[in-house]
Amino acid sequence: MAKLKYKFVSMLFLTSTLPLFLVGGITMLFLSRMAVVSSQTRINTNLKIAHNQYQSVKENLKFITRDQNRRVATLVSEDQLDLLRNEYVKVIKRLNLDFFIVTDKVGTVILSMSSPKFEGYNYSRDLFVRKALRGDVAVAADILSEYELAKYGLMEKARVPTVNPIQGLIIRATIPLINTNENIIGTLTTGYLLNNNNPVVLDKITQGTEFVASLFLDDIRVCSNVPGMSAHPVLGSKLDAQASQAVLKQGDQYLGSVTVAKQKYLAAYTPIYNIQDKIIGILGIGIPEKIIFAQRDKLLVIFLLAIILSILLSLIFGLRKGNIIVRSIRKLRSGIDAFGRGDLNHRIEIRSGDEIEDLANYFNQTMLQLQMTRKELEVCARNVVNLRDKVMESSVQLEEAHKQLVEYERMAAMGRMATVINHELRNVFSEIQASITILKTRAVDEYPQSMPSLKEIEHGLNYASEVLGSVLRLSYPKRLTLMEVDMSVLIEDLLAFAAMRELFLENEVEVRKHVPASLPQIKADGMQIREVLAILVTNAVQAMSDNSSSSGKKNELTIKVDQDHDWMKIEVSDTGKGMPANVLENLFTPFFTTKSRGLGLGLCISREIIKAHKGSIEVLSEVGKGSTFVIKLPL
Repeated sequence: MAKLKYKFVSMLFLTSTLPLFLVGGITMLFLSRMAVVSSQTRINTNLKIAHNQYQSVKENLKFITRDQNRRVATLVSEDQLDLLRNEYVKVIKRLNLDFFIVTDKVGTVILSMSSPKFEGYNYSRDLFVRKALRGDVAVAADILSEYELAKYGLMEKARVPTVNPIQGLIIRATIPLINTNENIIGTLTTGYLLNNNNPVVLDKITQGTEFVASLFLDDIRVCSNVPGMSAHPVLGSKLDAQASQAVLKQGDQYLGSVTVAKQKYLAAYTPIYNIQDKIIGILGIGIPEKIIFAQRDKLLVIFLLAIILSILLSLIFGLRKGNIIVRSIRKLRSGIDAFGRGDLNHRIEIRSGDEIEDLANYFNQTMLQLQMTRKELEVCARNVVNLRDKVMESSVQLEEAHKQLVEYERMAAMGRMATVINHELRNVFSEIQASITILKTRAVDEYPQSMPSLKEIEHGLNYASEVLGSVLRLSYPKRLTLMEVDMSVLIEDLLAFAAMRELFLENEVEVRKHVPASLPQIKADGMQIREVLAILVTNAVQAMSDNSSSSGKKNELTIKVDQDHDWMKIEVSDTGKGMPANVLENLFTPFFTTKSRGLGLGLCISREIIKAHKGSIEVLSEVGKGSTFVIKLPL
């Protein structure tokens, strides 16, 4: 009987899990292919956008240079070079220019802001200067040799590890200086040195995306925001030979998988041309392959969990159903053994509600009929004994007939029972097989209908031990432990925390606190309110970490607490870059984040804690000025 039970379980297990493996494998291959195709489309689109941003940087440089013409031409005409030098120190810093060179009408350098040693040099052979002296405006990428970098005073700034001799990739604009009489009196040259991650180009190319970008001088990476490692620096590394051949030699765009700093990227590259339309470098963008396949990996985990659950349910259901069938068959077998011993009083009790129960009832009816037949035969036998003397010969014949009749009845009953058992069991197993076939058919037919849901999960849902902890925290919020809380003491304790002080120090954040001493205490869970404030303060500091030191913008964190009628209002403000409307709309959505790392659950958890206190939390933000989170708690 054990063999029958295990055969049933194994059959159910195979028929329920094998289709899952097959469908899941096909689905994973399809999702992987779909993720790659979608990413290729995105990266081609973003490469065009990045190239347009690069072109806009050149155009912007041309307009910046042209805007200086009138003032520079006036000062040069009046021979006020010292005034020009002093006046344009701040202008060059504000415009993030790396060099600012003025020549006279014969091409001799009369002012070089980045390297005064360059002054007096005959620059008339320079192609840009020649064009400007003819009245043309020249804007393009260019390469400076080690000698030219020394003249410009940019040698150290252009130095890239492992690259020798030193070369510099620049964007430069040269315009003619025209006085009030519309005469060309010289030229003005300005520009950016792109070596060593100039933010003017990189930040504009990748702003608001998860893409990274690189600029190459020939096939050497000289400007990049690709994350690197100390053992595998990004700057100075070479482009993949296949990509380099396609872009530099053939002038084509290239799309493919490359490895940078031991990490795989799906990347696209396009050539950079100089003023003579010769290829001198490459512009490239990429996205880590782990981001591309993140959604597929999440679905794979869900699929594996579904298989494990299916196996467990198959085992549980199979063992339970198998045990019921085996117990019923054992009872039938014991009934047949009793019949074989001639025990016609034996009855089989089965309450399975199926054909096996019908078979047991039929067995019981047969045994009852045999019992009645036996009693009738016994009566006949007693009558035969009474007439034995008179009909001895008939008595012997009747006794023989009686024995034969009992044997016939028993054999007939056993034959009928064997036929019924065979028939009924075949019906049971046929129904089970039919049910399994239907289940398999439904699984194949219904699975494609879930494709829209699968696509929604690819976009939205951001997911290691950190993910689980955050999700459990969100799904099973802690109960509030209410007590009287002094908000002034709580905030003072939070800001004095060692980790907070270290965070402020690392990001050069100045903390301003406005908490009146006369504030009333509130009834709240102090630990959870502290957790909310810690999340808001940390987010504020991280929002200011991208502030450029050259912009002159201070990193100020302001915490203000006051009483508003029956409410206590807490404001946490920063001077970061602010948030656009599309980010504000999704700010409290689970798993939404604009950071490169993180799950996007902090603000969602904060909102749930404040709601549990019957309070509210909202955010006010303006791009370029910063953000303010406002918490209101009932007094």
